[in-house]
Amino acid sequence: MKIIHCADIHIGSPLTGVANSAARRHELLKAFEQMTNYAYNVGAEAVVIAGDLLDKEGVTSNELSSLATAMARYPVNYFVVAGNHGGGDYGRLRSLTTPNVRYFDGRWRSYTLGNVCISGMELDGNDAEKWKEVATDKSKYNIVVLHADIDSDDYGELNTDVLVSQQVNYVALGHRHTFMHKRIGKTDFVYSGVLEIRGFDERQDSGFVLIDTDSGKIQFVKQALRSVSDVTVDCNGVSDDLQLRRKVENALKDVDKENYINVTLTGYTEERVHANRIRQDLKGRFFALRIKDETHIRLDMSKLPESTLAGRFCRLVMQELSPEVREDVVRMGLSALYGEELQ
Repeated sequence: MKIIHCADIHIGSPLTGVANSAARRHELLKAFEQMTNYAYNVGAEAVVIAGDLLDKEGVTSNELSSLATAMARYPVNYFVVAGNHGGGDYGRLRSLTTPNVRYFDGRWRSYTLGNVCISGMELDGNDAEKWKEVATDKSKYNIVVLHADIDSDDYGELNTDVLVSQQVNYVALGHRHTFMHKRIGKTDFVYSGVLEIRGFDERQDSGFVLIDTDSGKIQFVKQALRSVSDVTVDCNGVSDDLQLRRKVENALKDVDKENYINVTLTGYTEERVHANRIRQDLKGRFFALRIKDETHIRLDMSKLPESTLAGRFCRLVMQELSPEVREDVVRMGLSALYGEELQ
């Protein structure tokens, strides 16, 4: 039997601070729909969702209805753990979904599907008694669905000893946003990662896991509508913003404009440069663009005569302050002197 394991989809995430957040929020739903299409096309009989299908409360009625529609489209069974982002919106979702969607609660619960037993429970930090209830059907392939951290109890107790002793074959985990596979004894503990990244800081491959219970094969299936492209721009010798813009544009000419573009400026510039101006110049050319300025100023005092306020300020900084803070103070001071917004 083939089964899909996914987690941490975060439908309804506000994506605060993420460029094109409304479009990206819809794409989280689109990624879920693509996964359901894949499940049907490969003949998967079930999808286990190991937590955080929904984000915190605030999921729209349209998003909930779209999820329910996607799960009702094919004759595939769904088994859902809410996870630490559980809340009232799961009650709203349950009222919309069809009987092929089953939800775990705060007590140990098992479902049988052919030669597979799928079990799970919601963890809440008071889990010692719950682990005493755990029992599996050792004549079947056992899958356990949980939302927890394998290295801590911050999101509920994950008792690996019990799961191994109960001869669980596969533990479908959620919470970590990166695919991870760890084998303890004869038990596979697997994080599926995310279906789709939600911003610049998620650089890992996105996707889900395909389990073949007959062969025991576990396969990570990559799926990405967008990913993060990291670009480093060497700014050594740059002396003005036009030179900087040309360097950045040249570095980005072959980058997929539909991805999240994360630009880091490095090196020693001859003058102050303004990353915010370059960002404004390039606005609208990419789906999402972030520019991080890690350049240093090679301060040339000959260009800052002592007769000027800026020159006197820089000399005072160089004389009085330690090397660790000089550059930041110079940046802020010159920006203030020239009436510019502090960066």
